[in-house]
Amino acid sequence: MTEYSAPPSKGDWKPVEPVRSSFARTTVYALGWMYDWVNRVAWIVAALSVPFYLYVAFYTIPAAQRFAQQQAQEAIESEDIAFCGKHGMPVGTREYALCAADLMDIRAKQDQRTAEDMQRTF
Repeated sequence: MTEYSAPPSKGDWKPVEPVRSSFARTTVYALGWMYDWVNRVAWIVAALSVPFYLYVAFYTIPAAQRFAQQQAQEAIESEDIAFCGKHGMPVGTREYALCAADLMDIRAKQDQRTAEDMQRTF
């Protein structure tokens, strides 16, 4: 046998890529491209949400707290009028002012007891 008629070795063969490998390569490329774009969109959304969170933190929450305090104050006033009026103390009289002050003291003591209970619990 001559040198040219020897069977080829593994190093002499060129691997032939199967047809699916181009599909797999295209799929991997497409998935990488989608990941990059989703990542960019996520960063843009995160950057655009910062002003929204600042608006909520510095404007909306304090305004809601003021509104809640105002509603609580109005509820207390209506309770005072109903309770003191029930016991014969019309609004604008000295007796009504004393009754409302006593109710305020009762509420303050109850708030103090609640705060103490919370401290003992936590």
